[in-house]
This record gives sequence, C-alpha cells and structure tokens, in this order.
Amino acid sequence: MLKPYKNPGNKPINPNKNTNLLIWRWLSRVVVLSLVISLSIIQTVPRSLAPPAHAPLSQNSEAKQSNTPTPYPTTSAIPPVVAPSMATKVTTHVVRFQNDRVKQTFLAQNNLSASELTPLPELNAYSVRAANLIAHSGMDSFVNQPYKALLTPTDPLQANQWHFSSTNTLPAWNHQTGNANITTAVIDTGFGLNVTDLTGKWAENSNELGITASEGPTPNCTSRSLTLDKRCNNIDDDNDGYIDNYRGWNFVSDSNNVAAGQFTPNSSAAYHGTAVSSLIAGRANNSIGGSGMSWGSKVLPVQVLDDSGDGDTISVALGIRYAVDQGVNIINMSLGTNSDDPLVSEQIDYATQNGVIVIAASGNDGCDCVSYPARYPSVIAVGATNAANGLAGFSSYGTNLDIVAPGVNLCSVIWTNTATTGLNTCGLNGTSFSSPLVAGAVALLLSQNPTLTPAQVNNALISTATKLTPMGGANFTKYYGYGLLNTLSALNDVSATSLYGSPISTSLISLSQLDKVLDGYEYDKFNSTCTSYTNDVLCTTRAINQQTNQIVTITPNFNPVGTRNLQQDIYSANLIPGTWIIQNYLTTTTGIQSMAREKIITITN
Repeated sequence: MLKPYKNPGNKPINPNKNTNLLIWRWLSRVVVLSLVISLSIIQTVPRSLAPPAHAPLSQNSEAKQSNTPTPYPTTSAIPPVVAPSMATKVTTHVVRFQNDRVKQTFLAQNNLSASELTPLPELNAYSVRAANLIAHSGMDSFVNQPYKALLTPTDPLQANQWHFSSTNTLPAWNHQTGNANITTAVIDTGFGLNVTDLTGKWAENSNELGITASEGPTPNCTSRSLTLDKRCNNIDDDNDGYIDNYRGWNFVSDSNNVAAGQFTPNSSAAYHGTAVSSLIAGRANNSIGGSGMSWGSKVLPVQVLDDSGDGDTISVALGIRYAVDQGVNIINMSLGTNSDDPLVSEQIDYATQNGVIVIAASGNDGCDCVSYPARYPSVIAVGATNAANGLAGFSSYGTNLDIVAPGVNLCSVIWTNTATTGLNTCGLNGTSFSSPLVAGAVALLLSQNPTLTPAQVNNALISTATKLTPMGGANFTKYYGYGLLNTLSALNDVSATSLYGSPISTSLISLSQLDKVLDGYEYDKFNSTCTSYTNDVLCTTRAINQQTNQIVTITPNFNPVGTRNLQQDIYSANLIPGTWIIQNYLTTTTGIQSMAREKIITITN
C-alpha cells in the first residue's frame, strides 16, 4: 500500500506596517488634487486638439495604469475623482466592412484613425479597442467575447482539480473525452460501488447478467430472496472459473463482492480504490464531485488489498491475470512492495503480451528506490509532482522512473463508512494518485486510437512529456523520468493524419436556425468541406454546445471518398439557439481519429 502523504499547512503573510499606511494617505491626496487640476485643464482644450476618449493606451501605459492603485481620501471635504478614461470600459470589437467607403465612414463617425484598426486577414475583418462604437449599414460588428476551454467539466471540485491544467488535459478534451469500450482495471482496495459520481462507470460482465432459469446450491438468488438472475444464481455461467463475477472480483475474500468496507470500514485506506477510480474515470458535468481524466471510459474493480491496504503476491498476481482475461485495455496499480516478485512479474509479462498497458506508482519513500511492480521495464512507472511542477518530497525516484504527474493536494471523490454515496475531498497526496492520472490519459489515447500497442503508448507518453525546469534541458533524469505528463501532446502523437480539406469557414460567425428550407427540410448551414481519399476514412461533423456541453453528431449524407460541401449535405441538426463548437474530424474503420478542426458559431432563432 502506498500510504497518503500529509501536506503541511501554509504560514500567513504579515500585513503592511502602519508607517506605510501614513505615507499612502499623503500620496493619495496628492494624486487626487493632480487629477482635479488635470481635468479642469482638459475641459478647456478644443475637441480637435484633445485625444479621443477611446484612444488605446500604449503597452507601457496600460501596465502602469493597471498596477498603480487609485487611493481615495479619507476626509469628506474632497470627494473622490475618477478620470474619464477610467470611468468607461474599453473593450475589443471585431468589425467587417463591405468596402473601403464603409470603412472610412466608420472611422470618421467614431473619431478613429486607420492605424487603430488591427487587420485580421484570416477573418476578413479588423479588431479595434474602444469604449463604444457607432455601427452603420454595410458593416458587421462582433463583440470579442471570452471563451473557456471546450468540455471543461462544471462539477463542484473542477476549480480545485489543478492537475488537469498542469498536465495540459483541458484542451485535450476538445478532441477526446474517453470511449466506453476502453476499460481500466483498478487493482486496489475495495470500491464504493454506490458512489454517485461513479454510477455507470463500472465495467460489467454481460455473460453473468440477465434472467436465468437455473441456479446452483445456496447461497443463491432464492435463499437470499432475490429475483432469479445470473448475478446471484451461484453458477459460473460463462465458465471462466469465477461464479457470478458480473462486476469484478475480490481476491481478498475470493468472492464477487468488491465493495469497500467489508473488513475494517473505518480504516484510513478503505477509500483508496474509490479515489483512484474517480481520478481515472469519474463522471463529468453531473454537478457532483469532480471528473476523471477519461470520463467516457470504464473501470473494472479488482480488489487485491483489504481495507487497511494490505495484500500479498497471490492476490496481486491473480488480480492481474483476471483483469487481462476479462479483456481490459489498461491496468492501474497504486500499490507496491520493496522486493522483486517473480510471480507478479510473470503476470505483468502476460498482460503486456496480450496488449494491456500496465501503469504503477513509483512509491512514497522519497528515495532512489522505485518500488515493484513499477520498477519492471514493461510497466510505466509514475512519480509525483507538486503544484509548482517540482518533485514531491515523498516521491520515489530512480533510473526506472518513466514519467511524473501531479500527486500533491489532489481533489477527488472518496468512499467512507458514513458517506457511502461519495464525499468530495481534497488533500490527497501520494504517487498512488499520480498513477491513475497517467492511466486516465492512456484511456484517452486508446479511445483516440484503439490499435495502439503498449510500446506505442509508452513512446507517446515519454516522447511528448513536458521537460520541466529542474531537468536542466536533459531528456531524462532519475527524478522526473522523461518529464511531466502532457495529455494533449500525447493525444496528438497517436491521432490519425491531419484532416484533409477546409476547416469550418472563417467567414461564418452567426446564422439562423431556419436559415434555409429545401424540400421540406430545415438546414443548418456550416459551410465546411471535408475530404477523404480512401474508403476506410470517413469525414464526420459534430456540434458541442458551449453552455451545456451537449454533443450532437451530424452524419453527412455523402460518399466517403472525395470532397463534398457539408452545407449541402447536412439536414437539420436541430441545434438549439446558442453558441456551438462545430468540429470536423476523420475516423478510420479501425477507430483511429484525427485531431478535430473547429469553429465557434452562434445560432439564433
């Protein structure tokens, strides 16, 4: 068991001295008097000689303006004065003109010079900074609205899950959030099977599910007053050697019950398997807890440690073998031992030979002593970093280390004896929690390209890892391995070749949901082209609502070979009014995807 590490608290910062406050009060009065005098002078200057109120500040002036506080006097004799340039908010607008005459008229009406227009040739437009703009016919004006990363979860813990930004996972979700066909076996303690944030995330054995007319000796469905079903009939329906293993297996009690808390429910380690599972594949956008790295994938619960976090060679080896035979894609082991274990090593080799990627925590001993099974060459060994991208003090290191990932003060959902449906928790520390972040990233890679071998996955991870400053420019160090997990770069590395054809037209910003009606069908015009040159590559378009994260896959009606204009081929997608990201991407018959090309559009009524 890799024990959690307690993070020490921070010391408060001392406030400023009283002498500084006295000086600040004198300076504030001087500033205010200066402003009053300056304003009275400005009002006497003819308009033709005064600078326009919306004239942009220089870069240096902006920096000085924003970094210098504006003190207010404490006496009521002199009211606070705010300069006009600070009273109105200067924003950036995007404008487009039908012709030069329209542009010149716009400049004159807004008292702007041509140099204040910044060309945006890709958009056939200009940007301009101003407090207010006067628009007129023959031009379009768009507010430069802020946008956040696509598909960023809205769950309560999301703001505290700093590991996503550190590992460049947020932009990776623009392209892949995980596939339900990809399963990670979590070989660990028991699991909070009723934790709400993991509902529907447990991989199930379909051969041990469903109504049956047969049942074995007691205990069976009848003796337990349950409806006759393969889950409780006490028969090995699929002949795999495990009775009623419809949802994983418990190698501690040799039963199909993998629930947490069966042995010592109040133990400090009883939550462990649940936290690891949540970091890998916790549900997103359900207003509960946080989210996993690959929230679309599944978890197979395999219990090999008791509630105290203790197991042995037999339970771990059997757990690995079982997971492989159940057809999982990934195995995560946030556990370890100090000595070489040939039996476990054999099963890891069996996993690798069957195409399963094995990931394990490096250990929490803070020494040159990567633990087993992470030390085995075919296992991806994961160390821990802190929020400053430095090596966590507890993280074990060595020449066997492959990669590092966040492992200090992580936030996730855990199980406790008094919170069986889940408890939002921060402060998780240990390489135990770094390892599932890498496992979740691997689930994204396999969702993008399910044909990857363990060697290809390992190469994608280490070749794209971020080289941290303490590595001093080296490609590898024993403290950081090949660097910090970079999810987006790894995803790009395993994706199909770039999309052929044109991305979403940059000239299309806003459109009507009822823009065109033909043959009784409503059309949403996306004005995009997508080209595939072989029969095994299909161009696909999807729309993602930025407010709700709803995903609508749009199936174009065209021959997969050749170039077609999707504007002419997509029947109404029934997209509700709002802001949508429209994406084009390629998918091969083997499931490999390209990175998406995308455009933000606004649909109106």
